[in-house]
Amino acid sequence: MNSFEDFYDYLEDKASDWLEVISLILLEKKPGYDHCIQIINTQTGEYKVTSTDNLEERRKHMQYLLDRGKENTGPYIAIFGEIPIEERRESIKYYEFPNNSISTAILLGQRLPKNLPEKHFRPLAKHYIDFLISKGLYNFEEKYLKEKKKEIIAYISENHKDFRSIPEVLSGINKILSL
Repeated sequence: MNSFEDFYDYLEDKASDWLEVISLILLEKKPGYDHCIQIINTQTGEYKVTSTDNLEERRKHMQYLLDRGKENTGPYIAIFGEIPIEERRESIKYYEFPNNSISTAILLGQRLPKNLPEKHFRPLAKHYIDFLISKGLYNFEEKYLKEKKKEIIAYISENHKDFRSIPEVLSGINKILSL
């Protein structure tokens, strides 16, 4: 399973509480912001999403910071810090999403902040397994599933500080489940 689009749709329908929590973390969103901007490193494909009340002002501000190498938080430094200053105008693209119209796939596909607590990944794993079972994509006896769940919990416990994207986490779960 390479694309997780169906799972993201499932999350919107069946796990909106978890999705709201993780969205607030990923968007670095403060309550009340109505819009967001996706900022992409075109050299690597990695991106960050930021929220705002004023799309034009936020884009100009982020462009000012990034064009001058003044990014000041971990995810921005990790995603854009390696781009030489003289290449930044051509290597960073901005996409605006009025009224937070950004898709769940774009939101969950972005780079995760470092050291995201383990508590956010366990519900993700549970929802993912429930999704796989509901779609008939995973159909093993309960005893085998319990063993796999223990492996998944161990995988999350050991690696959660190093996870860089939701698709990476889901791919790791797929490997454990032999999908």
